[in-house]
Amino acid sequence: MSELLLIKKGDFKSGLISKMNAGDFHFYEDKIIFHTRGISRLFNNAPITIDASSMQFFNEGFSIIGYTIVLTTRTGKYTMRFIGDKLEVYRIFNRYINP
Repeated sequence: MSELLLIKKGDFKSGLISKMNAGDFHFYEDKIIFHTRGISRLFNNAPITIDASSMQFFNEGFSIIGYTIVLTTRTGKYTMRFIGDKLEVYRIFNRYINP
């Protein structure tokens, strides 16, 4: 297993009509794994894995509180909302996109 770079709490949306789910992002060297928390876990218990090799680009989305990153991969778009250390999260995403 690759080295864990950062664990960050946030919200995750995986599609156009899906809703935001709260959980923990585990940023590894070669992938991001999202684990749902709270009531969302009753309906969606499986972790979501996004491989770095499938990531194409990311940009900043709209958010009132915190900041949002919209990640585009070969399989679709993912919306991730965070609060706090924006620079550290951007640095990790740049590492995925531009190895």
